[in-house]
Order: sequence, then C-alpha cells, then structure tokens
Amino acid sequence: MVIRKNNKGGQGNVYYPWEDWFKKDKKKLKKGRDYNCLTSSMSQLARRHAVRLGYEIKVRQDDLGMEIQVVTRPKSRGRK
Repeated sequence: MVIRKNNKGGQGNVYYPWEDWFKKDKKKLKKGRDYNCLTSSMSQLARRHAVRLGYEIKVRQDDLGMEIQVVTRPKSRGRK
C-alpha cells in the first residue's frame, strides 16, 4: 500500500507503511506494486527507516523486488 500525497505533476510525496511491514518477520515487496523507485533506493529507505524505528533488518534484492527480514525488534518500553 503506497500512499501518495500531492500527486500534481509527478510522484509527489510518497509514504510507505514501514511499521506495518516491520511487524512481520519477513515481508516481500514487489516493484511496481509496493514501490516505484529503484530497488537499490528502496533498500536504502528500508534500512534508514528500520534504524529510525529501532529495528535491525536484512534486505535481499532480486529481479522482482526485495525481501525485508527483521533480525531484531525494538525493546519495549515498559512503565516504571
């Protein structure tokens, strides 16, 4: 699910559901369905957002897209 905002005259701002994708142990993203940029660019975006959200991931690229595998999840912040 790619959410586009301000699609006038081009791609506009594109928002990806990173938190939804990182909930699963593995998520297969297909170029053209889940994203429209270069697979290498999407891999960089995935890594950047994983760090920002506290995840450690591995990314595998293939001809059809890429696969995100969650290695570690953020530690839950319990109440004191």
